[in-house]
Amino acid sequence: MKKQGSAVLAIAALTLAVSAQASQFSGAYFGLSVGQNTSSKTNAVDKKSIYPGLKLGYSKDVGPFLMGAEGSADLHDSAYSTKDVVVDGRLGFPMNNWMPYVKLGAAATSPGVRAHGGLGLEYSLSDQWSLNAEFATDSKQVSKVTTRNGNVLVGINGFFSGAANKSGAAAQAAADKAAADAAAAKAAADKAAADAAAAAKAAADKAAADAAAAAKAAADNTAAGRAAAAKAAADKAAADAKAAADKAAADAAAVKAQPAYKTLLTDKPVTLEGASFASGSSKLNPSANGQLDEIVQFTQENKGATLNVIGYTDDRGNAAKNVKLSAARAAAVKAYLVSKGVAANRVTTKGAGSANPVGDNKTDAGRSLNRRVEVKSVITEAKKVLVK
Repeated sequence: MKKQGSAVLAIAALTLAVSAQASQFSGAYFGLSVGQNTSSKTNAVDKKSIYPGLKLGYSKDVGPFLMGAEGSADLHDSAYSTKDVVVDGRLGFPMNNWMPYVKLGAAATSPGVRAHGGLGLEYSLSDQWSLNAEFATDSKQVSKVTTRNGNVLVGINGFFSGAANKSGAAAQAAADKAAADAAAAKAAADKAAADAAAAAKAAADKAAADAAAAAKAAADNTAAGRAAAAKAAADKAAADAKAAADKAAADAAAVKAQPAYKTLLTDKPVTLEGASFASGSSKLNPSANGQLDEIVQFTQENKGATLNVIGYTDDRGNAAKNVKLSAARAAAVKAYLVSKGVAANRVTTKGAGSANPVGDNKTDAGRSLNRRVEVKSVITEAKKVLVK
């Protein structure tokens, strides 16, 4: 609770110190300025001129703001509105030596009373002097003719309130800051004391816990304690040995109950035949493609199988030429298989001429059957046999 009270006191003192700094812009003041006027009028050429100005005003601190009134005279003879007398309300936002502000009011002379407003920035040089830069504008429409002024100016301001009041404000600000610093120092001291008390309690609690643990360890390290520990270890070893024996017996029984097998490897021949050719040609007939595609599928399903391709002819013609033609027919089949993705090293070829006819060479139908290629393969088939 003390910590919270100290913190609130410190924050309040700091707030008062910051608010007091706004006083450097408060009070009665006068000012001299020089600016550039841009004057415009409907259907007329803009006029520009450099002009002097005067102002008198008063401002007062209201919380974090500065509020006041200001009267000024802008002596721009060449503008469409000639010399202007202006009365504005002013709202400022003091921030240390800087103060942005806004103005809103009325300007009067020809062509009459006009709405007037502006934005500015003021900088405090000392308790009695400041500089400011400002943009202000006014406009009015009479009989569809609009007259407008835009003024950019810089000026210097002097304060009538004197150094005494502002020195007092500065002294009050210094006193408030000292009070805030004192409150902050007290809060820091309170926190340090609380931290020290908490650390001392934690150390005492730890020491008590350590003493209790040491006493328990000493009690456990007696002869009775050692005997109890030895018995517990022996009981655990016996239980582990029984569990291991039970598991070994169960595993042996499971092995005995399972049937035993052995694997026999046998060769399984596969013969695919009937790829047809025209007489005296090694060009495959389109009718053979379907059977050859079945061979391609066979090689995809049996990755370890190799193919032996043997070409044949009928018995007409020269025997040596028939052997050469049958070899070409076997090579044509291999080329087709390789084009379909079968690895070339899985295929061997051979030409057997008119040997081993499967049809009667005395008839056209028999000779057509003999113009063929046989594709043979041997795959290894694993077969499990129960051992009795």
